[in-house]
Amino acid sequence: MSNEQLTCRYCKNTFPNSRTNCPHCALPQLFPNVSNAESPKEKQKLEDSFLRKQRECAADGRRNEFDRFHAAASNSHAQFACPLLKLHREIAAGTDIFETYYQLEELRLRATAQPDLDWDKLRPQAEIELLGSHQNIERLHYACLSLDWESLVSYGDCLVRLDESKISHRASCFQGNTAVLFFLKGSFASLLRSTWEDRGKIAVTIAANRLPGGALDTEFAKILVALGKDPVDDEFIEVHVFGTMTVRTFAEVKFLASCGGRRESVYRDAIIEKLDQANIQHA
Repeated sequence: MSNEQLTCRYCKNTFPNSRTNCPHCALPQLFPNVSNAESPKEKQKLEDSFLRKQRECAADGRRNEFDRFHAAASNSHAQFACPLLKLHREIAAGTDIFETYYQLEELRLRATAQPDLDWDKLRPQAEIELLGSHQNIERLHYACLSLDWESLVSYGDCLVRLDESKISHRASCFQGNTAVLFFLKGSFASLLRSTWEDRGKIAVTIAANRLPGGALDTEFAKILVALGKDPVDDEFIEVHVFGTMTVRTFAEVKFLASCGGRRESVYRDAIIEKLDQANIQHA
């Protein structure tokens, strides 16, 4: 990806896809993760994989389930889980700008159960592979596609649903945990990514093999996010959001029962005060 060039929609000149705006006319604001997902090569790879899985499901009598899951996932939301103390630091006691992994690694969808994986090395390497350059790797936030509130609850006791209107233009999707997949494969050349608009397409393509015949719509949430024995075995569609986030990037916050202790209630109340000020729903 690092040698690919973009053509400015305004001045029509070309420039490296690692840029976040045209160096010639300074327009517009660009998002490298989205630019990469929009490349003809990536879009064709996704389309070919989607059609292949569609044919396979049609051949074994699962076309209806395939289509219904595709429709459901096309309306999925982006969600992440984080510890209560992390949310308190960012929302109630911080600068209002949500930090990325490079400031505070707990924000990321992360797995800690495998000590043989060096996450501090894997994550930057995976992001360079993902973005095609070392530039901008400090500007990604991570979430996953979800259809309910139960997704990846092992990553924290606070669940945050992101406001689609604040992220759709700068979000891309990937077929799993980028750090784990980079460790396993060393390259993303054979893996799928998509724009936010095509999130249903990548979701059904990746989940098709786990989609049973006769599956009910109520089962789709646990197929979209399939929890494994260890966090590294979780199967989900990772969402990459480029650029800054604040509390107003949130659509809703849910506190799990583990937030119910006396000390936790103090932190929770402080967070709720900030959420109320920003008119963000919470439960």
